[in-house]
Amino acid sequence: MRDRTFVLLALMLASRVAASDLATAIQEGNDALARDDFQGAIGKYSAGTLSAPDSPELSYNLGVAHLRAGDLASAAQLFGSAGDVAEA
Repeated sequence: MRDRTFVLLALMLASRVAASDLATAIQEGNDALARDDFQGAIGKYSAGTLSAPDSPELSYNLGVAHLRAGDLASAAQLFGSAGDVAEA
């Protein structure tokens, strides 16, 4: 019983850390976009995908950053990914 409780607590802590990492990545990416630091935003959003690879919000935000940086092909791919994940 103790082992199960420990595993459950560890999983709960890991999910909170992942959510915190995601929120931080989004906020820092948004801040970079507001400063027109497109490469910085791409870096912050990309870092967020390590903890939340299937986040439609991150895919969309990455798409916006790539679009504003002039990388239309990457932006289109990321916008498509955001839509696919949101529909699933």
